Amino acid sequence: MKEILKNGPVSCGVDSGPLEGVKNWDIVTDPGQGINHIVSVVGWGVDNGTKYWILRNSWGEYFGKEGYARILKGNGGAIQIESDCAWGIPVDTWSNQPYPKQQKNISETIQEEIIKTDESPLETLFDEMFDLKKEFKKELLEDHENPWKLDLPEEVIKSAKPEDYLDLEDVPANFWWGDVNKTNYLSWTINQHLPQYCGSCWA
Repeated sequence: MKEILKNGPVSCGVDSGPLEGVKNWDIVTDPGQGINHIVSVVGWGVDNGTKYWILRNSWGEYFGKEGYARILKGNGGAIQIESDCAWGIPVDTWSNQPYPKQQKNISETIQEEIIKTDESPLETLFDEMFDLKKEFKKELLEDHENPWKLDLPEEVIKSAKPEDYLDLEDVPANFWWGDVNKTNYLSWTINQHLPQYCGSCWA
């Protein structure tokens, strides 16, 4: 709940069996058997004392209520929804990267080497081409700060996690990313299966 509230939806494995044929906003209560599908959990709520999660599925707007469903919350939850969840904050790995530098004539050099070794065994040709790449990589690692060092610490999180500074008392009873101060931050629900099969789930 804290992670969803602070940073957005999380991915959870579920048993898709009890979800088949869901066409309404009733709370799904079947505990499920085993995980075979992944959904995005976008919020939660309480209805007449019954706590539920709000999930977004990849089966299109005809599933549940326009692509969403309510799942019993607590004690593991229905359809195994509380058994296997994951989330993460993307780390900026694209800024300040060392980009390949090459001499102006390096492509000409490679082309000349290819012509010279045209009648050589294919393995020799590949060996020579990869030697050039090895030299480039060696140069790259020596001349730039290396983001791929093997001695990186296991934990690279620089900020506190929501679970460390948010109290459950501060988490609202009802919340979902489809209505945050009257703003819907969720993307349009489209069918990821036949006839436009994707199968990636929402996660």
